[in-house]
Amino acid sequence: MTTLPFSRDMVKDYLERRELKYTIDEDGDFRLDFVTESAQTLSVLLMADGAESNIFVINVIGTMMVPKTLWPKFIDFCNRWNTETRYPKSYLQIPSDTDALFAAVHLEGQYPLGSGISQALLDEFITTILSTSFAYWERVADEQLFEELDETPND
Repeated sequence: MTTLPFSRDMVKDYLERRELKYTIDEDGDFRLDFVTESAQTLSVLLMADGAESNIFVINVIGTMMVPKTLWPKFIDFCNRWNTETRYPKSYLQIPSDTDALFAAVHLEGQYPLGSGISQALLDEFITTILSTSFAYWERVADEQLFEELDETPND
């Protein structure tokens, strides 16, 4: 397996071989959007980070915002997920604004690639984070973590 210096071109190669639609921001990083079976939209950010752009970061953000009343439940779920599952790491990004009523779930993988990487291994990193991110949201649906939002009080 040939090891190459990590570059955004390697990420672009992955996306184009799989015929995935993406956008590129002003930094040259990639964004894809997917919809899960439970109608959750996932925004996937594929970024080169660090002083030398040699840390590959995949951040998957769900559009379903978690209301403050469910933060303890989601923090517990993220902690269980992180204990039981290697990828991706999950966390609830709670805004610093003390009046905030909603927070977003982030799923993330970070890989320091300063010594290089093969295209095959990079492909595997991306595929793993994408597939396990879908699994995360399937498990959220299976455990009905948002169920109390659907409950209406009986009059």
